[in-house]
Amino acid sequence: MKFKKYKFLRLTAAVFVLAAFSALCSGLEDLDFMAKWQFAPALLRVFSTAALGSMATLLILILIAVTGGRWYCALWCPVGIFTDLLDLIPFPGKRAVKKDLPFLRFFVLMLALSLAFTGLNAGFLFFDPYSNFARIVSGLTRKSFTIGMLIPLAVLTVLALWKRRFYCTHICPVGAMLNLLSRKPAFKLAVKDNCVKCRMCERSCPAGCIDIEKTSIDNSRCIRCLACFDACKFSALTFGTKTAAPAKKTDLSRREFLKRGSAALGSAVAGGVMLKLGMEKFSHALPFSKILPPGAGDLNRFANKCTSCLICVQNCPQNIIRPANGGDGPVSLDLRSSFCDWECNMCSAICPTGALTELNLPEKQHTQLALAQISKNCIGCTKCVGACPAHAITMNDDRAQVDQNSCTGCGKCALSCPVKVIQIIPVPTQKRLAKRTSEKSSASNQNKKAYINPKVCFSCGSCAEVCPTKAITLDDNDTPKPVDQTKCIGCGKCVTTCPARAISLK
Repeated sequence: MKFKKYKFLRLTAAVFVLAAFSALCSGLEDLDFMAKWQFAPALLRVFSTAALGSMATLLILILIAVTGGRWYCALWCPVGIFTDLLDLIPFPGKRAVKKDLPFLRFFVLMLALSLAFTGLNAGFLFFDPYSNFARIVSGLTRKSFTIGMLIPLAVLTVLALWKRRFYCTHICPVGAMLNLLSRKPAFKLAVKDNCVKCRMCERSCPAGCIDIEKTSIDNSRCIRCLACFDACKFSALTFGTKTAAPAKKTDLSRREFLKRGSAALGSAVAGGVMLKLGMEKFSHALPFSKILPPGAGDLNRFANKCTSCLICVQNCPQNIIRPANGGDGPVSLDLRSSFCDWECNMCSAICPTGALTELNLPEKQHTQLALAQISKNCIGCTKCVGACPAHAITMNDDRAQVDQNSCTGCGKCALSCPVKVIQIIPVPTQKRLAKRTSEKSSASNQNKKAYINPKVCFSCGSCAEVCPTKAITLDDNDTPKPVDQTKCIGCGKCVTTCPARAISLK
């Protein structure tokens, strides 16, 4: 197939963008900024956090649409680029829908927005191009062919091969918002006076937005694919500040327009309210673990806000974040085979929609995700004491016990237990833990050193495991050697870990 210059240049740039998005959705977290610059995630992040950075991102995307039209659909939306590639496939009967269907477009938009305003992102979960594309790539990468991945893939493919860009112009809520913003862009596509009305541009338009009989182009639906530029042999199209010919007029009276617009808004809001009530009741019985990633808050909030883009699933270094059954619900933590790394806050940092509140590392280390629970069958081996990064486990009468005010529920202790008597149980709401005493006093201990009382020590080795500077080492009998005072920084970790209380700072 021969490409003309405009289409070739745009598709080349778009394919690079699509490849980068695919890499991100496959686990390349260094490209996470691309997800946060998607229109729907930026909008949802503003609803969730109202942070200045999110607002600035959204404002820039809006200014691009107001100034130049829907370039976002042509160069930055992964589903739009994916649809363009599918459009290259010859298919019998394929044609663009020329009739504008504003009722359908704005119904979907009002439904998604009314839900989002009330804290439920289900509308964007089902219709958002970014979330659906990310779910498709994630499913293909993990070879997990769930309903949440297969249905969007099938719908997008069928619509692209049958009606070309119908999804972008009439179903996508982002497309509907850009339609409103691009009604009168500063730089617009227009038909020049030398047009001979050969209709080549009209036939090439995948959005069906050109009416050559009236020499008009609907810039609100134009996705800036530039196919018409290549199709026109007379250079009768222009992109600039020149006033375009009037768009195709609607036969609806003002009263009829208001009537239909009100009907679309009312039905969308009513549907949103019913869906929200149903989802809230359903969220208690969702088939997934109730241990949530850091920053999720509580089950109801996270179930309402997660759009299941699965970017956190693909980029979790410990591979403990799992999608819901079906792939179209909120994610959760699976701590059966690994644990939440103490030094990692990747999931909350990479979440583009604000469903996970962004936590810096100290905040994450003081967030309680779950609770460790030790049964009375504990054999007192102290393995869990040394494994706990929060120093929340101590020994009491030869049995380990958990300080519930310090435990973060990371799951590391359960994996270290040789007799499997530790369970990690969910908490109703994630909460911020108070700063531990050892951390508060670390500054005052800078000039102190650790000393081990060999008469009390029973050689469990916990102190050597937690020492960050390797100032404590073990001999051939697994007995701690005298502390290397040149390496000891007086952090106190060994003191809080020692079940025999054999170590002190002096």
